[in-house]
Formats: sequence, C-alpha cells, structure tokens
Amino acid sequence: MKYTITESKIKNTITNYIMESFPMVGDVKYLKQTVMLGSTHGMPIIDQTIIRVIFNNQNNEYQRQDLIKLRNEIISKVDGLS
Repeated sequence: MKYTITESKIKNTITNYIMESFPMVGDVKYLKQTVMLGSTHGMPIIDQTIIRVIFNNQNNEYQRQDLIKLRNEIISKVDGLS
C-alpha cells in the first residue's frame, strides 16, 4: 500500500495536533523563510518553514513563565512528530 503525504496534509496534521493537545492555543500559522547558508562553500540558499503558535491569553490566565513552558513543550512534541 502506498500513501502520499503532501505538505498541506503535514501542515493540517501538525495544526490539528497542536490545537487538540493545547486548548490555550488560538491559532497556528506557517511562514516560509529563505535562508542563505553563508558558512558553506557556494553559499546555498534553502527554504524553511516556521510554525508560529499564537496563544489565547486575553484574560491573562498565563504568566510569562507558563507561556515559556508551554512553548517548550509544544516544540518538543512537534519535533517528535517528524
């Protein structure tokens, strides 16, 4: 059996995982960024995707330390998906 995973399916999966696992997340956005690797021969240019997670903290339920812990937890869990 063959199953093709497109970039949009990966983004949808990551977004759904974050939104379901962390109810305090308001939105998940993806940004494309072009980076030049200046330290290597020929300075290759690569594209990378940045995942921006926006917390819903309009009622000030979470302190800065709480948000940092949540950020680190999200990073570690999403890195574990790939």
